[in-house]
Amino acid sequence: MQKNNNEGSQFIDTSRTLQLAKNSRIASFASLFLGTLYFVALANQMDLSGSQILVGLILGFALVLRLAQSFQSGKNWRIHFSILSFFVAAGWAGTFLLVFMEASENPNVLLVSFSVNAGLISSASYSLAISKRDYLLFITLILMPMVYMFNQAHIDSTFQMSGNFILGLFFLYLHQQRATLETNWLDQRMMNFELQKVMNLFPGGIAVLKSGLYVRSNAYFDDLLKERKSSNSVVKFLEMIKQFSDEKTIKRLQLEWTLPSQSVLKVHFVSVENVETREGLETMVAVVDIDQYKKIETENTLHKAHLEQSAKMAALGVMSSGLAHEINNPLATILGRVQLMQLQIKNSTIFQDPSFPAEKFTNSLVVIDKTVKRISKIIKGLRSFARDTEGDPFELASLQEIIETTLSFCETRIYNSGIQFDNLIQEPIQIECRPTEISQVLLNALNNSFDAITNLENKWIKLESEKLNDSVVIKITDSGSGISEDVREKLMIPFFTTKDVGSGTGLGLSLSKGIIESHGGQFYFNHECKNTQLLIVLPSQRRQAQAS
Repeated sequence: MQKNNNEGSQFIDTSRTLQLAKNSRIASFASLFLGTLYFVALANQMDLSGSQILVGLILGFALVLRLAQSFQSGKNWRIHFSILSFFVAAGWAGTFLLVFMEASENPNVLLVSFSVNAGLISSASYSLAISKRDYLLFITLILMPMVYMFNQAHIDSTFQMSGNFILGLFFLYLHQQRATLETNWLDQRMMNFELQKVMNLFPGGIAVLKSGLYVRSNAYFDDLLKERKSSNSVVKFLEMIKQFSDEKTIKRLQLEWTLPSQSVLKVHFVSVENVETREGLETMVAVVDIDQYKKIETENTLHKAHLEQSAKMAALGVMSSGLAHEINNPLATILGRVQLMQLQIKNSTIFQDPSFPAEKFTNSLVVIDKTVKRISKIIKGLRSFARDTEGDPFELASLQEIIETTLSFCETRIYNSGIQFDNLIQEPIQIECRPTEISQVLLNALNNSFDAITNLENKWIKLESEKLNDSVVIKITDSGSGISEDVREKLMIPFFTTKDVGSGTGLGLSLSKGIIESHGGQFYFNHECKNTQLLIVLPSQRRQAQAS
């Protein structure tokens, strides 16, 4: 509570100083102009004495000093202001007093002097009302010449008493009006202070734009304005608000925008609305940091997608297990019969008859044998691929075997589409991983390459590997022309896809990236390659990945 009171007092003191400086500039300019006109009028009506000229010069010098001081600041500003205001008031009082003493019989001079005196009192009620000390000192000095006029020896005592009484009542009235004005000003400033405190408590930015200028903003929005010199995102954001405000129509705009917060780019929810007020059309701006909520939403979405994928894979696992049981039995019978026939051909003399096409028959049996084994391998790979391996331990596996298992699902599709496929990974490579998850990532990457180049004239996919220190780099390159710059940053975002509607979910790359990162690796596109190239970096041994 004490801290808030101190902040409020400091805010009022600062506001009072700024307001007095602003009022002082206006009043000093006006007084210099008024004083010049007044002395010109006096010179036309009477001969100015040396004393009047001297007092006039002192008054003009004091006004110039007060005007210059109004553009300055400092710890002792109020003290200097009070001193200069005293000399200004004394200058005016001295000027009126000399005029009343030397031209009391000239009605034109008296009329002009009374008018200027009344104008000064009226001006002081505006410019000095928030400073009780300076106001009372100024008004007292300005009214002293009037007191002199009412108390001259030749004036009737009754008139003197009435005049002094009226001046006293007038002084009290002025004092009361000043107190009312100061109270209203303090209430307004405290309301502004409390409003600013409330705005600063808002978990985001708030601002009011009027005629192209931000007339009110909280600390959060002020920090955004400071970032416009270094952040292109802030510049575009402010240009958008300016353009919206210039349309001069009452409407609302809501959107998401990436803005810096504590020097980190975060997603913000932005609401902009043009509102009609008594002072004209104003644009209200509200900015809220929703980056954490967006991350939670993304994580929840990925988790949901992962659960759905796991459910699909579980169903596929059940189906593949049933297929394996139903297919493996007849496959075993076929394979047994083929092997038996191969032995019979080898041992029986019947098949050695030159008229019998033994070689052709033997080759056919070899084809049948290979086909049966390939079907068995596919079924085995399908059972392994469809199994949920998230909880499996890491194991040392052959990269070549992982790739062979993966190719069994897509190699035929690739060749049948006229795509040239080159598997250049020949060197034995061992990596510590969950083999099935790596196979899932590779299959997704190969399918993406297939979809991307299937309509090109020159169609090829190349699979390479490279040992780099304690890591293995798998390169999947296709004949595509690379990733366009406008989608590079969005490519790994869940549900973002460049495929046609219904052709992709936008989850493949984000899930694959998550799998590789869970292995302590990296998953990214090489934009320096002239073709489309995906790089998968995996540590050779997981212990080394964890240590790094």
